[in-house]
Amino acid sequence: MQTTQRLANQYYIYVDPTLPPEPWDIYDPNPQNRGFVAYFGQVLQKVEENLGRSGLVFYVTLSDMRTLPSYGDNVIVLIIGDEHYRIPQYIHKVGAVFKSYGITQEMQWKNFLKPSYRDFITLIQYFSNLSLRLPLLINYEFQKLRSLILKNVRVAPIFDIPGGYYNSENLPIKAIEDRTYDVFFDGSVQNNIYSKWSTKNWLKTPKIVARSQMLENLDRFHQNHPQYRVQLAIQQAFGVVSEESAWSYSENLMNAKVCLVPRGTTLESFRICEAMRYGCVIVVEDLPNREFYRNAPVVRVKNWKNLEPVLAALLSDQRQMREIHEQTLAWWETQMAEPVIGKQIAAALNQLPHIP
Repeated sequence: MQTTQRLANQYYIYVDPTLPPEPWDIYDPNPQNRGFVAYFGQVLQKVEENLGRSGLVFYVTLSDMRTLPSYGDNVIVLIIGDEHYRIPQYIHKVGAVFKSYGITQEMQWKNFLKPSYRDFITLIQYFSNLSLRLPLLINYEFQKLRSLILKNVRVAPIFDIPGGYYNSENLPIKAIEDRTYDVFFDGSVQNNIYSKWSTKNWLKTPKIVARSQMLENLDRFHQNHPQYRVQLAIQQAFGVVSEESAWSYSENLMNAKVCLVPRGTTLESFRICEAMRYGCVIVVEDLPNREFYRNAPVVRVKNWKNLEPVLAALLSDQRQMREIHEQTLAWWETQMAEPVIGKQIAAALNQLPHIP
């Protein structure tokens, strides 16, 4: 349903540089075939309500680092799908950038004191990402140098934002004791079919290695603890889903006590927000050191080989499960929910003197 409300600012979805940007009514936050912006539609509603500026142009893009339809101090960019930690080439041509996944790939260098195969693969991924990041990083430093010399050059600030959710229906929160599944995972292990000559085919990727280890140890847990109900669905790939399957995924997740969140291409994934929004007890490898993740009430496993004792201890302690469930819902509401992030974006923009 389209709104008749007059907006002070303009909003666009920009996913294909060969096509014009799509005008976006943010009060219709989930346009057809654009499920990845559902979270940000509600975020931008709060931006619109709390922003003391008008005439701004917002582009929401997945990962376009090279071009935008227009530039200027009134142009604000939300980059929500770049998993390579890059800095956009147009950083000196816009007013501000809000970016999921950040601009720095964090590495657990201390792990290399006792390295594993997964650490080795992660190191390869790090240098692969660096090859993509380096030209844009050099441009960023060059533009900062220019801004120190030339008055008409200004480098836009970059702010961290969560990645939001993809499949997350607005369901009533179910008490942790009333949930059907003790442990839940629904996702892919390998998105792409690599050629036999690809290094990813014979070396694998951090995602493939981590998720394979998780599934192997989840199976061991299930065999040794048959009293617990495990709901597992392995998908061929991440992608566009039907409304029916999205609803089914959401219902299953709301019925889950523990949600497993193995890494994907990065440590972050939509599943973090989806599980947190529903108050699941989240078991995750690690999270980046960003404000909205710092001290989050998640259960960390450094190695999926430790999954069985971690799950057994959690599920045998109903009081602890209830406490983490309540802490997770509170964390979502105070740190990552759409109104919180929207107000933070508006506050950041209101404080920037160069934004018209």
